[in-house]
Amino acid sequence: MKHRKILIFILAMATVVEMHAENVGFVRRQGTQFELNGKTFYFHHSNQYYLFYQSQAMVDEVFSDAAGLGLNVFRAWGSSEGVFKNGYCFQPSPGVYDEATFRKMDYVIYRANQSNIRLIIPLVNNWDEFGGISKYVVWSPTASSHDQFYTDA
Repeated sequence: MKHRKILIFILAMATVVEMHAENVGFVRRQGTQFELNGKTFYFHHSNQYYLFYQSQAMVDEVFSDAAGLGLNVFRAWGSSEGVFKNGYCFQPSPGVYDEATFRKMDYVIYRANQSNIRLIIPLVNNWDEFGGISKYVVWSPTASSHDQFYTDA
């Protein structure tokens, strides 16, 4: 009986791997088209900037709804600097990173993979409500303006 349970578990896991085996590769530009694994790729997308600070139940619901709508790409922020949202912030202060927030983002990436949804993950934003470029300028000992973010070492 024990061996039968192990075999059923292995077969179940193989089925899960098979279901998501096509969610590999990166979308690339080929001329004027996007391409994924040698085939033209069309974006059906949504901006879901807030997923990193929401509950797993909400993240699950968003991905479920996306599948129902036929979406295949999300832009999901991988940044918040010095500003907590629902207790989560990627970088609370210069060089300090919040492990709990990265775990939340790991779950977003996991659900995206399960849902066959590609992610665009910006690593900085331009919204003061989330820290963004303005926060990096404040943290910089040498930058004094927003535009210097792009050139200040």
